[in-house]
Amino acid sequence: MSSEGTRTPKPLRMCVRCQRIIDDPVLVGEVHTNSGPGWNVYACWRCAPLVPSAPDPLEIIEAAERRRRERRSR
Repeated sequence: MSSEGTRTPKPLRMCVRCQRIIDDPVLVGEVHTNSGPGWNVYACWRCAPLVPSAPDPLEIIEAAERRRRERRSR
C-alpha cells in the first residue's frame, strides 16, 4: 500500500469547558484510575487558560491526615 495521496485525519476532541468539538486540542489534565487506563482532558485554545488545574492527590491525602490527627487530639 502506498502512502501517496493518503492523509491521516486529525484527532477530534471535545473541549472540557465549552464542549465544542476541536481539531487542535490543548492537553489540560489527566485522569488517573485505580482499575485501568486513565484518560487525557483537552480544551480549546480559548478555554485552556481558564481551566483550573487539578488538585495534587498527595495534598488531598495530607490534608485528610491532618484533619484526622486534629480530631484525635481534641
